Amino acid sequence: MFILDEFDHARHLFKGRISGFQGLRELSYRPEWRVSFITASRRSLRDIELQTKAISTFDLIFHKHYLAMFNEQDLEEYFTRISSVGIEVTPVMKERIDYYCGGHPYLLEMLGYEIIEMFRTQQQVDVDQAAYQIGQSFLDHYDHKVNILNEDGSLNKILQILAGPVIDINQTDLDEFLRYGFIKQTDTGYVAFSGHFQAYLKLIGRQIDLWPVWRETEIALSNVIADTMLERYGEQWISRLEETHTNLKPIFAKWREIQQKEVRSFGSRASYNLIDFAYPQDLFAIIFANWNVFKSIFGKDKNYWGQRAQLLSKVRNPLAHNRDKALYDYERQVAEGYCKEILTILESVEGSISKFQCS
Repeated sequence: MFILDEFDHARHLFKGRISGFQGLRELSYRPEWRVSFITASRRSLRDIELQTKAISTFDLIFHKHYLAMFNEQDLEEYFTRISSVGIEVTPVMKERIDYYCGGHPYLLEMLGYEIIEMFRTQQQVDVDQAAYQIGQSFLDHYDHKVNILNEDGSLNKILQILAGPVIDINQTDLDEFLRYGFIKQTDTGYVAFSGHFQAYLKLIGRQIDLWPVWRETEIALSNVIADTMLERYGEQWISRLEETHTNLKPIFAKWREIQQKEVRSFGSRASYNLIDFAYPQDLFAIIFANWNVFKSIFGKDKNYWGQRAQLLSKVRNPLAHNRDKALYDYERQVAEGYCKEILTILESVEGSISKFQCS
Protein backbone atom coordinates (compact mmCIF):
# COMPACT_ATOMS: atom_id res chain seq x y z
CA MET A 1 0.00 0.00 0.00
CA PHE A 2 1.51 3.31 -1.10
CA ILE A 3 0.40 6.61 0.45
CA LEU A 4 1.07 9.52 -1.93
CA ASP A 5 0.81 12.69 0.13
CA GLU A 6 0.60 16.17 -1.44
CA PHE A 7 -0.56 14.56 -4.66
CA ASP A 8 -1.45 18.05 -5.95
CA HIS A 9 2.15 18.17 -7.21
CA ALA A 10 1.23 15.64 -9.88
CA ARG A 11 -0.37 18.49 -11.84
CA HIS A 12 3.19 19.76 -12.42
CA LEU A 13 5.05 16.44 -12.38
CA PHE A 14 2.82 14.85 -15.03
CA LYS A 15 2.01 18.02 -16.97
CA GLY A 16 1.39 17.11 -20.62
CA ARG A 17 2.43 13.50 -19.99
CA ILE A 18 -0.32 10.93 -19.57
CA SER A 19 2.27 8.20 -18.99
CA GLY A 20 2.58 9.14 -15.32
CA PHE A 21 -1.09 8.47 -14.60
CA GLN A 22 -1.09 5.43 -16.85
CA GLY A 23 1.86 3.93 -14.99
CA LEU A 24 0.18 4.33 -11.61
CA ARG A 25 -3.07 2.94 -12.93
CA GLU A 26 -1.28 -0.07 -14.41
CA LEU A 27 0.42 -0.80 -11.08
CA SER A 28 -2.87 -0.81 -9.21
CA TYR A 29 -4.91 -2.49 -11.96
CA ARG A 30 -3.17 -5.88 -11.93
CA PRO A 31 -4.61 -8.01 -9.08
CA GLU A 32 -1.54 -10.24 -9.02
CA TRP A 33 0.69 -7.28 -8.15
CA ARG A 34 -1.45 -6.41 -5.13
CA VAL A 35 -0.56 -2.71 -5.23
CA SER A 36 -2.93 -0.13 -3.76
CA PHE A 37 -2.63 3.66 -3.66
CA ILE A 38 -3.93 6.22 -1.20
CA THR A 39 -3.58 9.79 -2.39
CA ALA A 40 -4.03 12.90 -0.24
CA SER A 41 -4.55 16.21 -1.99
CA ARG A 42 -6.30 19.54 -1.64
CA ARG A 43 -7.68 19.25 -5.17
CA SER A 44 -9.74 16.39 -6.53
CA LEU A 45 -7.92 13.85 -8.69
CA ARG A 46 -10.11 14.90 -11.59
CA ASP A 47 -9.01 18.53 -11.24
CA ILE A 48 -5.37 17.47 -10.96
CA GLU A 49 -5.69 15.46 -14.17
CA LEU A 50 -7.38 18.34 -15.99
CA GLN A 51 -4.60 20.72 -15.01
CA THR A 52 -1.99 18.41 -16.51
CA LYS A 53 -3.90 18.61 -19.82
CA ALA A 54 -3.37 14.86 -20.11
CA ILE A 55 -6.57 12.90 -20.68
CA SER A 56 -6.65 10.16 -18.05
CA THR A 57 -9.06 7.93 -16.15
CA PHE A 58 -6.81 7.49 -13.13
CA ASP A 59 -9.32 9.04 -10.74
CA LEU A 60 -12.02 6.50 -11.74
CA ILE A 61 -10.25 3.68 -9.88
CA PHE A 62 -10.48 5.44 -6.52
CA HIS A 63 -13.01 5.55 -3.75
CA LYS A 64 -13.26 9.19 -2.68
CA HIS A 65 -13.24 10.21 0.96
CA TYR A 66 -13.86 13.86 1.84
CA LEU A 67 -12.00 15.22 4.85
CA ALA A 68 -14.70 17.60 6.01
CA MET A 69 -15.41 19.43 9.26
CA PHE A 70 -15.69 18.16 12.82
CA ASN A 71 -19.12 16.88 13.81
CA GLU A 72 -20.76 17.54 17.18
CA GLN A 73 -19.03 14.59 18.82
CA ASP A 74 -15.62 15.75 17.57
CA LEU A 75 -16.28 19.25 18.87
CA GLU A 76 -17.27 17.96 22.28
CA GLU A 77 -13.98 16.08 22.48
CA TYR A 78 -12.18 19.26 21.41
CA PHE A 79 -13.79 21.30 24.18
CA THR A 80 -13.12 18.50 26.69
CA ARG A 81 -9.41 18.71 25.87
CA ILE A 82 -9.43 22.47 26.38
CA SER A 83 -11.18 22.09 29.74
CA SER A 84 -8.66 19.43 30.78
CA VAL A 85 -6.03 22.13 31.39
CA GLY A 86 -8.30 24.00 33.79
CA ILE A 87 -10.12 26.34 31.39
CA GLU A 88 -13.84 26.81 32.01
CA VAL A 89 -15.54 26.27 28.66
CA THR A 90 -18.62 28.48 28.76
CA PRO A 91 -21.43 28.73 26.17
CA VAL A 92 -20.15 32.18 25.20
CA MET A 93 -16.67 30.78 24.64
CA LYS A 94 -18.09 28.00 22.44
CA GLU A 95 -20.07 30.55 20.47
CA ARG A 96 -17.00 32.71 19.76
CA ILE A 97 -14.87 29.72 18.78
CA ASP A 98 -17.66 28.58 16.47
CA TYR A 99 -17.74 32.05 14.88
CA TYR A 100 -14.03 31.93 14.04
CA CYS A 101 -13.60 28.25 13.22
CA GLY A 102 -16.90 26.48 12.76
CA GLY A 103 -15.90 22.83 12.72
CA HIS A 104 -12.67 23.36 10.75
CA PRO A 105 -10.03 21.09 12.37
CA TYR A 106 -6.96 23.10 11.32
CA LEU A 107 -8.40 26.42 12.48
CA LEU A 108 -9.64 24.87 15.71
CA GLU A 109 -6.15 23.54 16.37
CA MET A 110 -4.55 26.95 15.80
CA LEU A 111 -7.07 28.84 17.93
CA GLY A 112 -7.09 26.17 20.65
CA TYR A 113 -3.32 26.38 21.01
CA GLU A 114 -3.47 30.17 21.28
CA ILE A 115 -6.25 30.01 23.89
CA ILE A 116 -4.32 27.55 26.04
CA GLU A 117 -1.10 29.59 25.74
CA MET A 118 -3.01 32.70 26.83
CA PHE A 119 -4.41 30.81 29.82
CA ARG A 120 -0.96 29.48 30.71
CA THR A 121 0.72 32.89 30.63
CA GLN A 122 -2.12 35.19 31.76
CA GLN A 123 -4.49 32.89 33.64
CA GLN A 124 -7.40 34.20 31.60
CA VAL A 125 -9.07 33.51 28.27
CA ASP A 126 -10.23 36.00 25.65
CA VAL A 127 -11.22 34.17 22.45
CA ASP A 128 -11.44 37.36 20.38
CA GLN A 129 -7.98 38.46 21.50
CA ALA A 130 -6.57 34.99 20.80
CA ALA A 131 -8.09 35.08 17.31
CA TYR A 132 -6.64 38.54 16.75
CA GLN A 133 -3.15 37.29 17.65
CA ILE A 134 -3.26 34.68 14.89
CA GLY A 135 -5.40 36.69 12.50
CA GLN A 136 -2.79 36.67 9.74
CA SER A 137 -2.54 32.88 9.91
CA PHE A 138 -6.30 32.66 9.41
CA LEU A 139 -6.13 35.01 6.43
CA ASP A 140 -3.23 33.10 4.89
CA HIS A 141 -5.26 29.91 5.14
CA TYR A 142 -8.31 31.60 3.62
CA ASP A 143 -6.22 33.01 0.77
CA HIS A 144 -4.88 29.54 0.05
CA LYS A 145 -8.40 28.09 0.00
CA VAL A 146 -9.62 30.85 -2.30
CA ASN A 147 -6.73 30.33 -4.72
CA ILE A 148 -7.64 26.66 -5.04
CA LEU A 149 -11.35 27.41 -5.41
CA ASN A 150 -10.58 29.98 -8.06
CA GLU A 151 -8.73 27.51 -10.29
CA ASP A 152 -11.87 25.85 -11.63
CA GLY A 153 -14.42 28.59 -11.03
CA SER A 154 -15.62 27.14 -7.72
CA LEU A 155 -15.06 30.43 -5.92
CA ASN A 156 -17.53 32.14 -8.22
CA LYS A 157 -20.07 29.43 -7.47
CA ILE A 158 -19.64 29.44 -3.72
CA LEU A 159 -20.09 33.23 -3.67
CA GLN A 160 -23.26 32.86 -5.69
CA ILE A 161 -24.60 30.33 -3.19
CA LEU A 162 -23.74 32.43 -0.14
CA ALA A 163 -24.45 35.94 -1.40
CA GLY A 164 -26.43 35.62 -4.64
CA PRO A 165 -27.54 36.16 -7.24
CA VAL A 166 -27.58 32.51 -8.32
CA ILE A 167 -26.63 32.28 -11.99
CA ASP A 168 -25.24 28.85 -12.86
CA ILE A 169 -25.44 26.67 -9.74
CA ASN A 170 -26.73 23.11 -9.93
CA GLN A 171 -27.34 20.43 -7.31
CA THR A 172 -23.98 18.80 -8.02
CA ASP A 173 -22.19 22.01 -7.03
CA LEU A 174 -24.17 22.23 -3.80
CA ASP A 175 -23.53 18.60 -2.91
CA GLU A 176 -19.79 18.98 -3.52
CA PHE A 177 -19.46 22.04 -1.27
CA LEU A 178 -21.56 20.37 1.42
CA ARG A 179 -19.37 17.24 1.34
CA TYR A 180 -16.23 19.30 1.77
CA GLY A 181 -17.92 21.29 4.52
CA PHE A 182 -17.28 24.66 2.87
CA ILE A 183 -20.96 25.47 3.35
CA LYS A 184 -23.73 24.19 5.57
CA GLN A 185 -27.48 24.32 5.20
CA THR A 186 -29.72 26.25 7.58
CA ASP A 187 -33.46 26.85 7.74
CA THR A 188 -33.04 30.01 5.66
CA GLY A 189 -30.50 28.86 3.06
CA TYR A 190 -26.76 28.23 3.05
CA VAL A 191 -23.93 29.76 5.08
CA ALA A 192 -20.16 29.29 5.13
CA PHE A 193 -18.58 26.88 7.62
CA SER A 194 -17.91 29.80 9.99
CA GLY A 195 -19.13 33.35 10.44
CA HIS A 196 -15.56 34.63 10.12
CA PHE A 197 -15.03 32.89 6.77
CA GLN A 198 -18.40 34.18 5.59
CA ALA A 199 -17.28 37.73 6.41
CA TYR A 200 -14.01 37.12 4.56
CA LEU A 201 -15.88 35.95 1.45
CA LYS A 202 -18.04 39.05 1.60
CA LEU A 203 -14.85 41.12 1.77
CA ILE A 204 -13.28 39.57 -1.32
CA GLY A 205 -16.62 39.43 -3.09
CA ARG A 206 -16.33 43.17 -3.64
CA GLN A 207 -13.14 42.54 -5.61
CA ILE A 208 -14.37 39.72 -7.84
CA ASP A 209 -16.23 39.83 -11.12
CA LEU A 210 -19.21 37.78 -9.97
CA TRP A 211 -22.57 39.38 -10.45
CA PRO A 212 -23.59 40.05 -14.02
CA VAL A 213 -26.12 42.83 -14.51
CA TRP A 214 -27.18 43.02 -10.86
CA ARG A 215 -23.78 43.53 -9.28
CA GLU A 216 -22.74 45.86 -12.09
CA THR A 217 -25.78 48.04 -11.35
CA GLU A 218 -25.04 48.24 -7.63
CA ILE A 219 -21.44 49.25 -8.31
CA ALA A 220 -22.53 51.82 -10.87
CA LEU A 221 -25.01 53.41 -8.44
CA SER A 222 -22.41 53.48 -5.66
CA ASN A 223 -19.87 55.12 -7.94
CA VAL A 224 -22.18 57.81 -9.28
CA ILE A 225 -23.38 58.68 -5.77
CA ALA A 226 -19.86 58.86 -4.35
CA ASP A 227 -18.54 60.92 -7.28
CA THR A 228 -21.50 63.32 -7.29
CA MET A 229 -21.56 63.86 -3.53
CA LEU A 230 -17.76 64.21 -3.42
CA GLU A 231 -17.90 66.90 -6.06
CA ARG A 232 -20.70 68.75 -4.29
CA TYR A 233 -19.71 68.42 -0.61
CA GLY A 234 -16.06 67.32 -0.61
CA GLU A 235 -14.37 64.49 1.29
CA GLN A 236 -16.76 64.81 4.26
CA TRP A 237 -19.88 64.36 2.14
CA ILE A 238 -21.35 61.73 4.44
CA SER A 239 -21.07 64.03 7.46
CA ARG A 240 -22.65 66.84 5.46
CA LEU A 241 -25.55 64.64 4.48
CA GLU A 242 -26.06 63.61 8.11
CA GLU A 243 -26.35 67.28 9.02
CA THR A 244 -28.75 68.19 6.24
CA HIS A 245 -30.78 64.96 6.04
CA THR A 246 -31.41 63.42 9.46
CA ASN A 247 -33.36 60.55 7.88
CA LEU A 248 -30.08 59.28 6.43
CA LYS A 249 -28.31 59.05 9.80
CA PRO A 250 -29.48 55.48 10.57
CA ILE A 251 -28.22 54.35 7.17
CA PHE A 252 -24.72 55.71 7.72
CA ALA A 253 -24.69 54.39 11.29
CA LYS A 254 -25.47 50.91 9.93
CA TRP A 255 -22.63 51.21 7.39
CA ARG A 256 -20.16 52.17 10.14
CA GLU A 257 -21.27 49.27 12.34
CA ILE A 258 -20.75 46.73 9.55
CA GLN A 259 -17.44 48.34 8.62
CA GLN A 260 -16.14 48.15 12.19
CA LYS A 261 -16.94 44.45 12.34
CA GLU A 262 -14.96 43.94 9.15
CA VAL A 263 -12.05 46.02 10.48
CA ARG A 264 -11.97 43.96 13.69
CA SER A 265 -11.86 40.76 11.68
CA PHE A 266 -9.56 41.74 8.81
CA GLY A 267 -7.64 44.87 9.85
CA SER A 268 -6.04 46.77 7.01
CA ARG A 269 -7.61 44.45 4.44
CA ALA A 270 -11.07 45.75 5.30
CA SER A 271 -12.68 48.41 3.14
CA TYR A 272 -12.51 51.96 4.49
CA ASN A 273 -14.92 53.18 1.83
CA LEU A 274 -18.24 53.37 3.71
CA ILE A 275 -20.41 53.14 0.62
CA ASP A 276 -19.08 49.61 0.05
CA PHE A 277 -21.44 48.55 2.85
CA ALA A 278 -24.58 50.02 1.27
CA TYR A 279 -27.69 48.09 0.29
CA PRO A 280 -29.77 49.07 -2.77
CA GLN A 281 -32.44 50.76 -0.67
CA ASP A 282 -29.70 52.83 0.98
CA LEU A 283 -28.42 54.02 -2.39
CA PHE A 284 -31.86 55.03 -3.57
CA ALA A 285 -32.56 56.80 -0.25
CA ILE A 286 -29.50 58.99 -0.82
CA ILE A 287 -30.53 59.70 -4.40
CA PHE A 288 -34.08 60.68 -3.43
CA ALA A 289 -32.85 62.83 -0.51
CA ASN A 290 -30.71 64.75 -3.01
CA TRP A 291 -33.07 64.61 -5.96
CA ASN A 292 -32.34 68.20 -6.93
CA VAL A 293 -28.78 67.03 -7.63
CA PHE A 294 -29.48 63.65 -9.22
CA LYS A 295 -32.48 64.66 -11.32
CA SER A 296 -30.20 65.90 -14.08
CA ILE A 297 -28.51 62.48 -14.18
CA PHE A 298 -31.53 60.19 -14.00
CA GLY A 299 -34.26 62.32 -15.54
CA LYS A 300 -37.98 61.49 -15.14
CA ASP A 301 -39.29 62.05 -11.60
CA LYS A 302 -39.03 60.50 -8.14
CA ASN A 303 -42.23 58.46 -8.57
CA TYR A 304 -40.84 56.87 -11.72
CA TRP A 305 -37.62 55.82 -10.00
CA GLY A 306 -39.40 55.00 -6.77
CA GLN A 307 -41.23 52.14 -8.53
CA ARG A 308 -37.92 50.81 -9.83
CA ALA A 309 -36.24 51.16 -6.44
CA GLN A 310 -39.07 49.23 -4.79
CA LEU A 311 -38.83 46.25 -7.15
CA LEU A 312 -35.03 46.15 -7.21
CA SER A 313 -34.89 46.19 -3.40
CA LYS A 314 -37.52 43.46 -3.24
CA VAL A 315 -35.65 41.28 -5.73
CA ARG A 316 -32.25 41.81 -4.14
CA ASN A 317 -33.08 40.26 -0.75
CA PRO A 318 -34.20 36.82 -2.04
CA LEU A 319 -31.20 36.72 -4.37
CA ALA A 320 -28.79 37.61 -1.57
CA HIS A 321 -30.18 34.85 0.65
CA ASN A 322 -30.42 32.19 -2.04
CA ARG A 323 -34.23 32.24 -2.08
CA ASP A 324 -34.68 33.30 -5.68
CA LYS A 325 -37.40 30.67 -6.15
CA ALA A 326 -39.68 33.04 -4.24
CA LEU A 327 -39.55 35.41 -7.23
CA TYR A 328 -41.85 35.26 -10.21
CA ASP A 329 -40.27 35.05 -13.64
CA TYR A 330 -41.78 38.37 -14.66
CA GLU A 331 -40.23 40.03 -11.58
CA ARG A 332 -36.79 38.80 -12.58
CA GLN A 333 -37.27 39.94 -16.16
CA VAL A 334 -38.55 43.38 -15.15
CA ALA A 335 -35.76 43.81 -12.61
CA GLU A 336 -33.18 42.92 -15.25
CA GLY A 337 -34.72 45.52 -17.54
CA TYR A 338 -34.55 48.14 -14.79
CA CYS A 339 -30.89 47.33 -14.18
CA LYS A 340 -30.07 47.71 -17.86
CA GLU A 341 -31.99 50.99 -17.94
CA ILE A 342 -29.93 52.34 -15.04
CA LEU A 343 -26.66 51.17 -16.59
CA THR A 344 -27.51 52.78 -19.92
CA ILE A 345 -28.14 56.09 -18.17
CA LEU A 346 -25.04 55.94 -15.99
CA GLU A 347 -22.74 54.90 -18.81
CA SER A 348 -23.22 58.38 -20.22
CA VAL A 349 -21.97 59.91 -16.95
CA GLU A 350 -18.21 60.09 -17.35
CA GLY A 351 -16.26 58.56 -14.49
CA SER A 352 -19.31 57.20 -12.70
CA ILE A 353 -18.89 53.55 -13.57
CA SER A 354 -16.08 51.13 -12.99
CA LYS A 355 -17.41 47.95 -14.52
CA PHE A 356 -16.89 44.63 -12.81
CA GLN A 357 -14.78 46.03 -10.04
CA CYS A 358 -15.41 47.85 -6.80
CA SER A 359 -14.41 51.39 -6.07
